[in-house]
Amino acid sequence: MQITQIVHCPDCGKMAQRHFRLQANISTDSAPADTSQVIARTECSACDYLLDICVTTGQVIESYVPSVRSSQPLTPPPGAQILSEEQQWTPIRPLPA
Repeated sequence: MQITQIVHCPDCGKMAQRHFRLQANISTDSAPADTSQVIARTECSACDYLLDICVTTGQVIESYVPSVRSSQPLTPPPGAQILSEEQQWTPIRPLPA
């Protein structure tokens, strides 16, 4: 089940959509497969803003804010896990117990 809300875009202030959906975890050594997370995706068609965040843990999964410019390419911090297309919606860390 997916819930959709109409919200103001945090970037440009115009109307945007926020979608909530349940994401099942993949079984790992530290987390059982029956746990799940609620993912909130906020997207604005006016300015191309995108934010995917885990509501349960607060972890940012994916973000794109076109108004934020960087003079240098962003590089992941040491030890960061780069996800493939298939793993995009897979949580990196298990839920806290």
